[in-house]
Amino acid sequence: MKERRDVTRTKKAIENAYIELLIRKGYERITVNEVIDLADVSRGTFYAHYRDIPDLEEKVEGKVVDVLREACVVNNPLTLEEDTRKYLEYIFDKFCLFRDDFKKLLSGDNNSKMFVKIKKLLVESLSQSEGRKMVIEKLGEESADLIIESMAGAFVEAFGYWVRHDDVLTKEYALRVIGDLICGGLEQAVHSK
Repeated sequence: MKERRDVTRTKKAIENAYIELLIRKGYERITVNEVIDLADVSRGTFYAHYRDIPDLEEKVEGKVVDVLREACVVNNPLTLEEDTRKYLEYIFDKFCLFRDDFKKLLSGDNNSKMFVKIKKLLVESLSQSEGRKMVIEKLGEESADLIIESMAGAFVEAFGYWVRHDDVLTKEYALRVIGDLICGGLEQAVHSK
């Protein structure tokens, strides 16, 4: 049992070192030497747990994305107008559980990869909703997909903005603005045809 705790501690030290370097330098410039120096582990220890920097990056981001993927699963089918705002509030609350992780992973110019992963996750979730079926019936499949891509992109960008400015914008305010923007735009798009 003690060995498992040591392994967990070692991985956490390596991952924390990676995140610290990510904030300082960006994705493209991190080396294994810098990670092992900052984590105070040997090269062999690093390679016992990770193949290379991209593998480490994938595992660090993957932990957050996996939990968010579970959070995006909604047991009840969504209806377009009634539940879109509730769904956005639910997802926003789940994302807030990882606010500190997002603040690190979405900082500065390091955010594009994480934004893409989170947007893809939301698109997958929204694509399985009853709301998509309703939009398809009214506007067609391509329009439904365009609306879902736009909603997911707007949500991720707005959430990322709030994470970087949560010292001046309250969670409630950010959620209201995001909900008004997305739900208002969705309603306008569906009723415009």
